[in-house]
Amino acid sequence: MIKVIESLELTPNGVRLGKKQKVHLRQGELDGACAVYSLMMYLIILRILTYKQVFDGDNIKRSTSKGRILRDFLENQKGLIREGLNFAADIKIGLQYAAKKIVNCDYIDTRQKTIEAVAECIDDNKPLMIGVSYNKVDGHALLAIGYEMRNDKITRIFCLDPGSDIDFTSYWNAIVTLDEYTNTRYRDSYLTAGGVVNKVLLMDAIKIEKKK
Repeated sequence: MIKVIESLELTPNGVRLGKKQKVHLRQGELDGACAVYSLMMYLIILRILTYKQVFDGDNIKRSTSKGRILRDFLENQKGLIREGLNFAADIKIGLQYAAKKIVNCDYIDTRQKTIEAVAECIDDNKPLMIGVSYNKVDGHALLAIGYEMRNDKITRIFCLDPGSDIDFTSYWNAIVTLDEYTNTRYRDSYLTAGGVVNKVLLMDAIKIEKKK
């Protein structure tokens, strides 16, 4: 069974939020790195920010929650790179400081809890920001928007990846396959839109909810 969050739709122009609004961000379009891009895609899908506001938010006061998000993550973060605890130290704490009036943000610190959160969020038609590690130093952030389940277990996580372009005919442009390998710490695989397969380990996640 494959499940994708229902707010996303495929259009002649590619994957969109509610048929019109672009969602995917490609690294190089904004300042920052993969965690910032994944965060902005997350906030667009939650309808906290719009795609236009991410690129042209000059009319948003920096004293507001939305304005502080743009200031702190796009204007003040020069080349934010996710290493070690940056999901917790930079994304969670930074978002709580900037926008605690409009969002709740939780850091999920284990692989198993992350897998459980993927199921919970996708079933609730919400994305989840996940982190994978290539080694003890290097990692990558992606936005999970769907999963494949077999025998009541999640086997694949479908993601929007800021590191690659996305095809007009697809909801996702990266796939994390769980437990692809044995006898290695890096037991998961990360397939990019370019066909490159990396050995990785699903590590952690950031869960964001829009306050009512």
